[in-house]
Amino acid sequence: MNWRSLIYNFVSMGRLNSLTLFLSLWILPLLSGGAGLFAVEVVGGVDAATEPDGVSTEERDRVRKSPLSAGESILVDLEISPEDKNFEEKIAHFFLTRNELGQVLKQISDLDADDFRKRNDASRALVMVAAPIEHLLGGARKDAGAEMSRRIQGILNVRIKRRRLDALYHVGGRLSSKPMPGWGLPLSVMASTFDPVSHWDLLRMFEIASAACAQKQDREAFEKLLSSEYQSERELAAFVIGNRFLSEVEPSRVTDFMAGDQFLQLAMVRGRAATGDSEVSGQLLDLLGSENLRVRHEAGILLRRLHSKDFGFAGYDSADTRKEAVGRWENYLGSLGDDVAIEPVRIGRGARGEFIVLVATPPGKDEAVSPWTTSGKKLGKSQLAASMAAIRPDGISFNDSAKLAVASGGGNEEGRVVKS
Repeated sequence: MNWRSLIYNFVSMGRLNSLTLFLSLWILPLLSGGAGLFAVEVVGGVDAATEPDGVSTEERDRVRKSPLSAGESILVDLEISPEDKNFEEKIAHFFLTRNELGQVLKQISDLDADDFRKRNDASRALVMVAAPIEHLLGGARKDAGAEMSRRIQGILNVRIKRRRLDALYHVGGRLSSKPMPGWGLPLSVMASTFDPVSHWDLLRMFEIASAACAQKQDREAFEKLLSSEYQSERELAAFVIGNRFLSEVEPSRVTDFMAGDQFLQLAMVRGRAATGDSEVSGQLLDLLGSENLRVRHEAGILLRRLHSKDFGFAGYDSADTRKEAVGRWENYLGSLGDDVAIEPVRIGRGARGEFIVLVATPPGKDEAVSPWTTSGKKLGKSQLAASMAAIRPDGISFNDSAKLAVASGGGNEEGRVVKS
């Protein structure tokens, strides 16, 4: 009996232990004269210890010399190579059509059906959906009863290992850097399933990819999407129109589309800023006065990126402080001539740009934690900083050499830091 047969017998009898696995991964390749690993995959008791078909030695060597990025690795795990000639065909199953989305939403609803058979059928169907739907399942679970929640968890346990949502992000990145005609609208359908706040980064990637892939014949369809029932889809459509089709749409129609909806105004300005349109500065200045934190926050980021200037505007500052910063922006923009060259703004992952920085003060000072803006300005009040200080100021341990502070809520708070 040879070594490979021995391993197979152990596998088939369910006796594959760590020693056997060690032999299969390291010893056998050496005994057989091989230099690489001998991968063993056991599927239903069947020995699948073979190299992928059609992969040449030259191709394997090339991959070894050029390590895959994290995104490429995720796609390769799903049997999709970013450089595949049939890449477009392979990614098609990541995107739901309108009808498929409606069917998925119906199946999720059926998980709570009175009929046991209907619940089982829905569970089996949702496990098999190739497109990322984990976020839809998670959303449905928030208000689900015990039976429905148990079923959703079971479905997620099976699906989560495939990392389809991560893969979708990287597919969007690939489409934005190497556009393929016809993919603008499929991206909009998937965008409609995501929350515009919790999936901020993914939706910014979708906007860029959708604009890059959109064709002239898609313009009317994107105009109709401005009236979509889904917030994320409306914003994506506004971005695409601002980025690609604004010159082809009647100005009065644009005004009608944007009237009273600052999210759409911001999205369209975001699309124009991505092309380097200098005329958006005035609109962004107006949006700095928005009552909505997300709108004024992102408008401030875009202004700074367009002009490479920072006049101290922070969306979370007090109204009076924001008003002063807006005045400084007004003075600056008013001093510019009409022909100001603006570089296109990079819109995408990591473009949020503003955070509250909590800085620990040395022991003995009045405040245990003080909040600052990323532009170096101390804030007057912060609920999080106040709650940390109020719990137990002497529970913050300092390591000055490492510039590290560790906060503990203490025994009364079960060791937790209260977050407001």
